[in-house]
Amino acid sequence: MNQPPEQSTTQALINFTRLAALLFPVLLGIYLLITSTTHLSDTLWQYDAKRMLQLVLLPLMFLWVLLIPSLRAAFSEQMARIPRWLGVALLLMFTLGLISAWYNSETPMGLAYSLADVALLFLLITAALAIAACRSIAGELFDRIVIVLIAMVGVAVGLQELIGVLAAWNSGVEFHPRVALLHFSWPRFYNQVQSWTIPVIAALPFVFPKKQSIWLLCLLSLALNWYVVVATGGRGTAVAVGIAVLFSAIVWPAARKQLLLTNIAGLMLGALIYSLVVIGHTQLKTVNPAAENAQKGSPHTTQSAEPAKDNGAKSLIGSTAASYKSESFTAPLTGERMATSSGRTAMWRGSLADTKAHPWLGIGPMNYACKGPIYRAAHPHSFPMQFLSEWGMPAFVLLLVVGVFIAFKLILTLRSGDETGKSIRFVQVALATGLIAAAIHACLSGVLIMPASQVAGILIAGWLLGALPVTPKQGLQRLPVNAVLILSLLVSFTFLWFAKSEISLHEQRLEQTPAMDRLIPRLWQNGKVCGLYQRSEAD
Repeated sequence: MNQPPEQSTTQALINFTRLAALLFPVLLGIYLLITSTTHLSDTLWQYDAKRMLQLVLLPLMFLWVLLIPSLRAAFSEQMARIPRWLGVALLLMFTLGLISAWYNSETPMGLAYSLADVALLFLLITAALAIAACRSIAGELFDRIVIVLIAMVGVAVGLQELIGVLAAWNSGVEFHPRVALLHFSWPRFYNQVQSWTIPVIAALPFVFPKKQSIWLLCLLSLALNWYVVVATGGRGTAVAVGIAVLFSAIVWPAARKQLLLTNIAGLMLGALIYSLVVIGHTQLKTVNPAAENAQKGSPHTTQSAEPAKDNGAKSLIGSTAASYKSESFTAPLTGERMATSSGRTAMWRGSLADTKAHPWLGIGPMNYACKGPIYRAAHPHSFPMQFLSEWGMPAFVLLLVVGVFIAFKLILTLRSGDETGKSIRFVQVALATGLIAAAIHACLSGVLIMPASQVAGILIAGWLLGALPVTPKQGLQRLPVNAVLILSLLVSFTFLWFAKSEISLHEQRLEQTPAMDRLIPRLWQNGKVCGLYQRSEAD
């Protein structure tokens, strides 16, 4: 029986709206899949190429939300979740960031980079709201598509690592897992993405409750994810995910059994895969002792994550690989490195010293590398410490207030006895667990610095927000939605223009940068670019 024209038109409009809402969540999922498994550019560091692609997607997303009326209305609903007092706190926090950037800048380019740091945090928050709007419209279809993409990232990367092990063995070369993960400048950067995504993958069977076979994809992805964590000695991810899962199991008892069983099963399978790899590695060296001798003089000790045209990149990667030649295959797990802070405590003491010297406005956004000793990293490997020292104590207090409010609101919402189904509630708990794991890891590393991790954060945080119910009174508030979207669009396009002009200096930057500074990332792979523009402007 044919539908009436009016009903057919309405259904077509609904279908278009859902497809429109899926566009950018799918693109962000594809971003994670492609950037984790393929090489993006022959002229840029992999890190910088990911940053540029991220900055291209952001303005297009805001433009899309602005142009689609249903998405714009859904964005308004998500903005209405923010209490008025919290909105004022956020506005004041960003105002302090802008003042700190202006006050602490010694050169025009220094001001530009400080403003870029403030702008990026603003864009990440508004992008998460945009993804939340998409989820509120697309519903469970969003869940199914995005979680499969996230699971496939784990499968693809894990299989690449195993293939790398087999290929190295076949060539008689030792494959060292600490310099693995071909498409990341450093293994830790992928570990940071995993902190967001590993807890979420456990929700796969609940997103597809009628498909028993989906358990295979769930366990395979979790096993390969945990294999990578174990093989690379990703202690930050292991600690963060472990604490987050235990916390969620305690706070949300309705999801405890499934949460613990699924994650423990994935961890055990990942450890089993790693054990088999270690046994195979031992057998290889026993059967073919020449492999170990070949390793000592082989130029293929590691897989270079950098393109052939990067000046000095290969020699730097080679020296990094050489520093691990004396370690055993299992050194990332059992070696001395796992028992140290990797210099983090010294970085944190530096942040506290900066705060003591400049308590009110800090040393300026993105200035950690440039205001302290010459040997400093580009960030102190702790987002709270970074924010405290760079933005100042008043802005940090506001950030703390925002974080505590979100945490308590999330706990209470997911403990409420509403009519949310068991499956959708478990998905919400899994997303919250990923958010908690990333927050814990951000206190110990650069989770909120790296481009791929930021994209994962936009996706997971927005997904969780959009999956939570909107109360009727929230939809009735009058909000400056168009102004926020237009501001986000202008800021993101300006940021993209600035980034494009800066990245054109890539080759010149590499020629002037000391070798070790190239592996100190912040906005770019070369996190000490401040030293270059200070010298150039002085000249």
